[in-house]
Amino acid sequence: MPRNDIEPTTSYDQNWDDFDHIYIDFALEYSQQLLTLYISLGTFSQFPNNLPPGLIIPILAHRYKAQDDERDRRGLELEPEAAQFIASLDKKTREIASKPLDDFQTKISLLFESIYSLSRWGKKLDYTDFPDFERVILTQHIITVCSFAEGFYSNTVRYLADKPPYPFKAWKTISKKAKNSSKTDQELLDVYLFDKSGGNFTEKLSTLEQTHGISLNITEEQKKALSDLFLVRNFLVHNAGRATKFFITNANRWGTINHGELVPLEHQEIEELIDILIDAIVEIYRSCSITLLGKAESQLVWGSKRM
Repeated sequence: MPRNDIEPTTSYDQNWDDFDHIYIDFALEYSQQLLTLYISLGTFSQFPNNLPPGLIIPILAHRYKAQDDERDRRGLELEPEAAQFIASLDKKTREIASKPLDDFQTKISLLFESIYSLSRWGKKLDYTDFPDFERVILTQHIITVCSFAEGFYSNTVRYLADKPPYPFKAWKTISKKAKNSSKTDQELLDVYLFDKSGGNFTEKLSTLEQTHGISLNITEEQKKALSDLFLVRNFLVHNAGRATKFFITNANRWGTINHGELVPLEHQEIEELIDILIDAIVEIYRSCSITLLGKAESQLVWGSKRM
């Protein structure tokens, strides 16, 4: 239903309907995830040095104090790094370090110790090195944004399938499980969308065009990029991000990767792929709104933009 509780304050129509809100929800989710990405990359780029002072100072101070106490008990000298850190603390910082850790700081401290120990003894890293946070952060980003995009697609199909002249039967005709089924139209659509959730995203775009007679302005090069992005997402989820023969055969990039190797995740490349995905989502929203729902450009939401 159109909203009547918003006063237009700009030159474009803000009387959003339910389909607009499907897109608004996606745009908000994506923007929140993007903010999380950049804060995380900045915070963990030089771990632990970029942690907020309220975390890093008390955690390191308590850590060095525990080490100092243990070395005193054993009659050993304080390690140079610990001595240097303690000597560098000003009065205010010493006051912060002297306070007991709260619950949040305690949890972070325990995780810090776990990462520190595994890095030293498990990965055999140098004393000042830590594992690569960027790959973990980019993995989360890829999986999350692709999930948001698939959710937007499913919500779009559900919305259109319930709007004349685009009834459920249009989707029943292309669902292999619809024949001789006792399920309701709603149940069949649920089955169809769940089956499609594991497919290639570009196939979903083609299905949307086929079912509703629209033409999405998405180039073949963009479709190849989307195929690569969702291929990587699937292998991150199901194969620990390692390449197989299927991956090597179907990927349009990463041509030099060998079987069993980790698929490289470069920030700039992933950002470019996700920008193309955002362009595709905007095109779905725009094309469906104008072609199928009879809206004008001035009535569309100004949402997510490529970075």
